[in-house]
Amino acid sequence: MATIKKRGDSYPIRVSCGYDSKGKQVIQSMTWKPEPKMTAKQIDKELNRQSVNSAKSTTFRSTACTVSGTCSHRFSSIREWTS
Repeated sequence: MATIKKRGDSYPIRVSCGYDSKGKQVIQSMTWKPEPKMTAKQIDKELNRQSVNSAKSTTFRSTACTVSGTCSHRFSSIREWTS
């Protein structure tokens, strides 16, 4: 899930990549700046495209990110179950 806010003439995009083994949320971010001649509708479409691409991008993936983004178990608790 991405969060987009307008700051001046640019848009920071923040993507949640789940939680690490200590329970801290992992957040990745990027800033997108529209071209000067883009209309409001073009900006909205491109922001949507950028947020979807950033969520799928390998540069936004870390070891804490999951493919589905729905896993609520931590590795340490899974390790305890299998021991």
